[in-house]
Amino acid sequence: MSFRCKAALGRPLKFLYDIVHPADVHFFRHLIDFQQKRGDAVLVTSRYKDLTIPLLQAFGIEHRAITRKGCGLGGLMLELALRDGRLLRAARDFAPDVVIANNSPSAAHVGRWLGVPSVVFDDTEIHRLNRLLYLPAVTEVHSPDCYRGRVGSKHRLYPSYHPLAYLHPDQFEADPGVLRDLDIVPERRRVLVRFVENNASHDFGVEGLSDTAKRDLIAGLGRWADVLISAESQLPPDLAAMSSPVPVDALHHLIAFSELLVADSATMCAEAAVLGVPAIYIDDRGRGYTDELSERYGLCFRFSANATRDALETAVAILRGDRPKAAFRAAHARLMAEKINPLPHQIDTLDRLASSQSGRSRI
Repeated sequence: MSFRCKAALGRPLKFLYDIVHPADVHFFRHLIDFQQKRGDAVLVTSRYKDLTIPLLQAFGIEHRAITRKGCGLGGLMLELALRDGRLLRAARDFAPDVVIANNSPSAAHVGRWLGVPSVVFDDTEIHRLNRLLYLPAVTEVHSPDCYRGRVGSKHRLYPSYHPLAYLHPDQFEADPGVLRDLDIVPERRRVLVRFVENNASHDFGVEGLSDTAKRDLIAGLGRWADVLISAESQLPPDLAAMSSPVPVDALHHLIAFSELLVADSATMCAEAAVLGVPAIYIDDRGRGYTDELSERYGLCFRFSANATRDALETAVAILRGDRPKAAFRAAHARLMAEKINPLPHQIDTLDRLASSQSGRSRI
């Protein structure tokens, strides 16, 4: 891990993170912790969206909430304008060496306006609008090498997945005690089911699973294993008893001690796969990383939203043992041998960009 940039500039570095989604908290939290322990100054701007604020609080990350998620495309564009302005004011006061975001445009805009390097980490090809908005202004874009397509000379690829930034063995060890403290028996046969809300800018026109489809899935899974449900929105009364009691900052321990994940969340399916837990992914579009986890490693199985019966059949086959656990363990071992821990890559990328500020006047 690099310490060279502080020496190059002769002073502590200053990093501004614009965090707009719960996944950003996980992706950046070890990087932020490393930089702060090194003596760098870090400012985190945040957003009222889903579990973003609770996660930042749970991990003890100081932050400044500057916008609330807009409703609909018009509301999101209005929020973007507000976020750009408020982030610009925060950046002028803080004077960062680098501005950083994950799949979000405002950091790139503010970096360009202030003449400061910016980097956007992007692993989600369907974020077309975000990419259209950040690409003209950003300094560099960093993506896993399974990313479908290229975005020009600014694009840098690395052999990993975003979830390995916080679930690599160097950063994470599953703890059965976390579950026992919540009266969950780690050794019981369990399926974790995850339902998300399809209300992001890239979700317009995506209907998602109906309540009937959700109930049919859960009923079928429940014949083979205990079922716990994690949901972004309130569950119907008849499913509420299955709601996971695990707090948001400890959910990865529950994934690690599950036999199977069934979800309409690409991120959580990737999280399960990098922990060696097979995932059933229900989505009509997929991602580069879910495709690779399926085709190269056989740890993720994607089905469209109107093929939940097929998804259930595959889930049952896994639970029944038609697909040996040894095969999943071997696939996971190969994945871990072929993919890097992203944290050193993150550190070196930001140090290199900060070093490009050497000799420039401060903002």
